[in-house]
Amino acid sequence: LGQNVNAYRGKMGQTNEIADFALLLEYVAEMPGIERIRYTTSHPNEFTQRLIEAYAKVPKLVSHLHLPVQHGSDRILMAMKRGYTAM
Repeated sequence: LGQNVNAYRGKMGQTNEIADFALLLEYVAEMPGIERIRYTTSHPNEFTQRLIEAYAKVPKLVSHLHLPVQHGSDRILMAMKRGYTAM
């Protein structure tokens, strides 16, 4: 459980490899005893193409997506200083 977990970027093990959230999910799925993966909360700005591809690639990743929608109005989103539009 976390706020905006799909923004994750972190060093993996003893290497200098930096993992994004999609790669982290792939690694977690390979761990013994993990039967399914479900997470919350995502953010629209950080929902990358790689994360979309992880849903197709990682069978243990539950086909449920918690993606909070702030508003459907570009004017309101601008007033909220969200930095993105409704579409």
